[in-house]
Amino acid sequence: MNPKAGTGLVTIRFRLINIPEFYSFPFPGPLPSHQPVLIAIDHSICDGINIQGWLTPSEQLKAETIYPESRKHLWKVTHSVLNCQLALLSGIPNGIPDIKTLPGGKPVLDQHSSLHFNLADTRDLAILAFSHSPVGIDIERVNSEFGYQPVVQQYFGSQDAKWISGKGARGFYLLWTRKEAILKLTGAGLTDHLADLTVSSDSWNGDPVIILADHQSNPHIFVYSFFSGTHVFSIACYHPIESWEPLVDTLAP
Repeated sequence: MNPKAGTGLVTIRFRLINIPEFYSFPFPGPLPSHQPVLIAIDHSICDGINIQGWLTPSEQLKAETIYPESRKHLWKVTHSVLNCQLALLSGIPNGIPDIKTLPGGKPVLDQHSSLHFNLADTRDLAILAFSHSPVGIDIERVNSEFGYQPVVQQYFGSQDAKWISGKGARGFYLLWTRKEAILKLTGAGLTDHLADLTVSSDSWNGDPVIILADHQSNPHIFVYSFFSGTHVFSIACYHPIESWEPLVDTLAP
């Protein structure tokens, strides 16, 4: 691997866990130290969540551009839950926190540096992550009919490409969510050096695995990947997650 100028090699440790734990909304604070809390929102339960008053005017306008209606409603519920949860965690339960977007596309709270969050969604499932430390998350619905080879050629190195060739569509989507989660963690967004980020491993037994990648500041990134039915998602953070024990009852069926 050839690191970019001004960067060094870092260690990425990731663990594949087959059964994810989802957490319900709203969850009680405070957040666990260095342990992300996840909220999964399934489109089938969106009608049971009260979202009135939790979207900004700009979010309301954006929601009207999203189709079909089922995805629009999931988007509105997801961002309402995000705003409500951030308000509770940041101590302003009667207002919507100000969220700004960094140059790489990472959303952050404008005036609360100790509270971090990230979100990802598909047409029928969304995942929110909250933490005291930076966090990145991505989710994809596995589509076995998608022609992913051109994407592999452009955005994956030879090691990852070889790994995907033996795993098929599930392997492709798994590695893609790992890359996206890392980029969303660091705030880098999509870059011309995405193929330099190697995220594959043959170890699927839950043990941490060390691989190499580029990063400018922190020496360790931990990536955890999950399969849940037809979906796969990955969460990236700078601290190891010690356990996945549920805090409260599940929101998603």
